[in-house]
Amino acid sequence: MKVYRIDRTEEAVAEIQRYLRAVSYRYKDIPHVGIDGIYGEETKDAVRAFQLLFSLAETGVVDSLTFEHLYREFLD
Repeated sequence: MKVYRIDRTEEAVAEIQRYLRAVSYRYKDIPHVGIDGIYGEETKDAVRAFQLLFSLAETGVVDSLTFEHLYREFLD
């Protein structure tokens, strides 16, 4: 799996942003993000908030473990 971090622009980033946005409606500590396909500071901050909430390493980077947790929360 790819790792996503600042300055990545791809459809997969937009997918991550969609997951983050959906999850942010259930967890007020996760900020809402725009869905623009750009892995900027806004997305990084939301990822860090998600990682903090789920006791993951707060890197702001979507690695395989973060993606797995995010996707699972998105499906719930």
